[in-house]
Amino acid sequence: MIKNSDMIKFELETGKKALWNGEITQNYTRWIKGEKLYYRKNDKRVSLYISANEKVKWAEFINANNDVKGFSDLIRLSVREYIESRLYSHEDRRSYDFHRISHALKEPLTNVKGYAQIILEQYENELHDNLYANFIRIVNSCDVLEKRINEFCGNKVQYTNKCDILIVDDNLQMINLLEEYFIMKNYNVQGVLNGVDVLNLLSSNKPKVIILDVMLNDSNGIDLCRLIRQNPDNDKISIFLITALPPDSFEKTLNDIKIDGFIFKPFDLVDLEPILEVLRTEFK
Repeated sequence: MIKNSDMIKFELETGKKALWNGEITQNYTRWIKGEKLYYRKNDKRVSLYISANEKVKWAEFINANNDVKGFSDLIRLSVREYIESRLYSHEDRRSYDFHRISHALKEPLTNVKGYAQIILEQYENELHDNLYANFIRIVNSCDVLEKRINEFCGNKVQYTNKCDILIVDDNLQMINLLEEYFIMKNYNVQGVLNGVDVLNLLSSNKPKVIILDVMLNDSNGIDLCRLIRQNPDNDKISIFLITALPPDSFEKTLNDIKIDGFIFKPFDLVDLEPILEVLRTEFK
């Protein structure tokens, strides 16, 4: 079909097509009849090909659902629903945005809780009763917030069946850093974010080394270490504590626990050499 003068005038006035694939468009038909046209100034046309059978199925769906006005409306609604389901699905949110949100929330919270616990331990006999009670409330409030963050973010790390090194730290960036380093050294590495996952993993897997953060969000790393050592099956596992706390803040609690070494944050990669020495001995 060849465009006539009215079609050319229509296209100049509206910026829309009078013909599409050799057929007269609905917009041109409305314009000829003097009906109102709906303009989408910033929208772009998208076309797609579907089979005749698909088109019949779509048409049947549209006829059965009064809230869907036509093929274009069906496509827009379907694409929007698909995108939203992917963006907000549990697995996607857990592995993308919510890990970063969890880290951003937990990092300062861990510092607040840690220093409050240090003050309570070192100055317990010197604090006024009201001040002591306030510090207790701070620690308890941190525990509540940590639990809510864990529930909201669902930050579980899936673990494999076998690893040489188990890294236990509630800081995902720290886990990633250590994983990259030891993988570069050709060792199998697994990271977990909480104490519950550690005990579950150790029931079926015995790593050569555990790198354990002293302050975890769901548990005390030293208490967790004590639980690990209570099981004779874990005697051969070397445990290295990693922490940003000064040694004198927790050393006296380690008298009854076998610890193979410490890593103090911030650390250099050379500080990890004792762990490599243990692994070299194990793999001889």
